[in-house]
Amino acid sequence: MNFEDIFKTYEKFIEYAVSKTDLSTRGEDLQNIKESGGMTEEIIKNFFAQFIPKRYAITSGYIIRSNDKDKEPIISSQLDMIVVDTLVPHSFCNLDDKASVQVVPWECVVAVFEIKRTLNAKTIKEALNVFRKLKTREILPKEKN
Repeated sequence: MNFEDIFKTYEKFIEYAVSKTDLSTRGEDLQNIKESGGMTEEIIKNFFAQFIPKRYAITSGYIIRSNDKDKEPIISSQLDMIVVDTLVPHSFCNLDDKASVQVVPWECVVAVFEIKRTLNAKTIKEALNVFRKLKTREILPKEKN
């Protein structure tokens, strides 16, 4: 099997994933949009999980950070995909084992992704706002210049 064959296989997988999550091709109404979004997230998380080293795990949920032992910890909004380093204690709390929703400490976070069924100016702004909130609430450490 050469690179072109591998690429074609993944291209077919992506086409399949899009067809499974596209409400218009499934003939269903907008009441199922949340279910379709959840399905999209699971397909994408499973796809990425095939490529990351075993040292890392993919989950979704919340990032928690405590800057001071005398203050309440800071908790992020819900995040679609969090890549964690499993060599660092990486699960503070499992909220839903089936959906892999966890509260994870910021120290183990390697990457954060927002997954969108539709990519347009509005959804890009929404995703950027999620990332801004992570920085402004100081959940993620400040960048060093």
